[in-house]
Amino acid sequence: MSMATPATSKHVSASSELSDRILRSLDGQIEPIKVTLGYRLAICVVAALMVLLPIIYLALIGLVCYGVYWHLVNNTGMLQVKVRGKGAIGVLFAYLAPAIVGATLVAFMLKPLFARRRDSGNKPKTIGRQDEPVLFEFIDRLCDAVGSPRPKSILLDDNVNAAAALTSGAWNPFRHDLMLVIGLPLVAGMTLKQFAGILAHEFGHFSQGAGMRLGGIINSVNRWFAFVVYQRDEWDATLERWSKELDLRAGWIVYLTRAGVWLTRKILQGLMNVGHAMSCRLSREMEFDADRHEARLSGSNTFASTCHRLPVLMGARRWAISDLSESYREGRLVDDFFGLITYRAEQIPEEGKQELLDEQMNRKTGWYDTHPCDADRIASAEREEAVGLLQIDAPASVLFQDFPATCRAETLKFYRWQLDEDVPAKSLVSLDVLMARQQADAEEHKSRERVLAGIYHYYWTLPFPESLEPATQSTDEVIAEIKSLRERIPQSRAAHLEEIKKLAYNIALVQEANLAEALLDAGFKIKANTFTVPLTNQQEIGEVRSQSNANKDEAYLSLAPILQDLADRIVLPLQLLGVPSVTATVPNGDQLWEESRYLIGHDAQLSSHRQDLLGIYDARELVRDLYKQIKGNEDNGKLIQNLLGAMSNGVSRLAEVKERLQELEYPFDHVDEEITVSNYLIATLPAKDEPAAVDGVLSYAGDEGLKISLRIVGRLCAIAETVETALGLPLGKMPPEDE
Repeated sequence: MSMATPATSKHVSASSELSDRILRSLDGQIEPIKVTLGYRLAICVVAALMVLLPIIYLALIGLVCYGVYWHLVNNTGMLQVKVRGKGAIGVLFAYLAPAIVGATLVAFMLKPLFARRRDSGNKPKTIGRQDEPVLFEFIDRLCDAVGSPRPKSILLDDNVNAAAALTSGAWNPFRHDLMLVIGLPLVAGMTLKQFAGILAHEFGHFSQGAGMRLGGIINSVNRWFAFVVYQRDEWDATLERWSKELDLRAGWIVYLTRAGVWLTRKILQGLMNVGHAMSCRLSREMEFDADRHEARLSGSNTFASTCHRLPVLMGARRWAISDLSESYREGRLVDDFFGLITYRAEQIPEEGKQELLDEQMNRKTGWYDTHPCDADRIASAEREEAVGLLQIDAPASVLFQDFPATCRAETLKFYRWQLDEDVPAKSLVSLDVLMARQQADAEEHKSRERVLAGIYHYYWTLPFPESLEPATQSTDEVIAEIKSLRERIPQSRAAHLEEIKKLAYNIALVQEANLAEALLDAGFKIKANTFTVPLTNQQEIGEVRSQSNANKDEAYLSLAPILQDLADRIVLPLQLLGVPSVTATVPNGDQLWEESRYLIGHDAQLSSHRQDLLGIYDARELVRDLYKQIKGNEDNGKLIQNLLGAMSNGVSRLAEVKERLQELEYPFDHVDEEITVSNYLIATLPAKDEPAAVDGVLSYAGDEGLKISLRIVGRLCAIAETVETALGLPLGKMPPEDE
């Protein structure tokens, strides 16, 4: 379905003439949406039932309170039993125990009524009418067009979403104040008609006065139930700790209390499920009602294109965050996060977008879904056959005075929330710079695949020379060798891939043996079919590990010839680059020669520590796998001891790598020009008793340590192709994709 393509990294403000046209286009009103009497009655019935559910819960609290009172009044005869010493204390304790348990239970039952949600994170920024007059006027007229009250405040956030809500809360039926939250990715990545349609949908929920308030009550009760059923706090942690620390003779009261708390939560969960079931069907009808407002404002066709655009932007936001994670490793962040989202959305190939669309359209509506599936919503909007009140094609960003400045300001706010610190100015780069870097990385990846026929893996060390020297043979002789390698490497590819699979299999077996050894030591019974091969006792584990290590060594030996060919495939063109006659024919030949010599030498130094970096991988896998076994086995002291030992070993490996790589400079561009590989991989050593911290540093150091070589090889392949192209050789073919 065709749609105007929104701007990516560049945004323009609307001219005065365009602003006037946009605003005039909303002077009319959409055809009112008819609401049936049955629909109104359904809202009232569901809202009444949702209010009844908390009342039922309060009645249960009252019942427990009455039970405690009844016991204290009617069982006083227990205190008249004539016993002395410890017996008297026991009788008194037995009399008071139900009251203690009941009072504690009432406290836990009352606690959810006053529970407050934790801060969800990034708080939206409120903007004023004086900041964005065109946006405010546009939204005011849009509200008038759909018959909704106007929002009193507009906020901006970083989500692919928009939301309208009552600022005073759903429990005050006498207030009309609305708050609108706008996700900047929508503005950056959608057309004006799509964006206006989404706003019309949100305001459509509020076009019916009674429905607005009753719907707010329903949603508020649902959210409250979900929050109190699953939220845990210090009270719960203390009760659990007491049950483990106290002797059974004194701890049985705590166990009874925990059982009561569990029961009340189950009751709450049951009430929540009842409320959710009652409201879901109604919620879907409310969504259809709001969709009709959207279709009549922006058109049925635009409604469909908006549904198709939203999952693309959501996926693009995830990929943009991944991009930021990569760039932040070198101390840099893009200055326009929302432009990056739109850029990533436009980079998705058509087949990728079609896959997203197919997945979206194949979903079906379930009984407990609060929203209808997109296929049903699009079909409903198409039945409207609405042309749409708004008929102007433009990027949504034209509604803002200076959208790039707004994006940059909100980007900094987003970083402060994510990183819990201010981002220095030197760390910010333009979107164009980041895009150029990504494109260069993509091209180097393609070069590596073409030159090395898709065989190379960054686990390996290519046997590069310690230093790169100019070719001693004639240029023609070297070119002949290059041509021979270009034919020989792809031809042997299939056989070498089989060796690679065997190598990967045996690496995995060693890791499985390490885990099995630790679990058996902790008293776990390992079934014979738990792992790839039987590992049911220490003897089998030793045999498997020994054989797997031998198989690994054999696989490495069998791969040695191809690794030498791969190294020669890169080095030979680079050696030609050191020949003056060739250097003169290659663009920036002198600079590329010096860069090649530097990278070859750097990789030789880094490769000497390859086993250290691979050892970090093994340490990470063991820590991660043992930690997964802790849940449900918290009392297994041996298991915890083995986990702590694995973590300590992992930190020791990190410390060794950090010390050994302290003098090796990081070979690529970084905001800290003097950073070493050691500090790049391991800024600080984690505490040995913090599993998440240990796992995080092990993962980062292991991945990034090996990826440095991957990037070096990719860059060298790109330079090699530049040399070959200058000498008249065509680019090689991309290898087929393998599993």
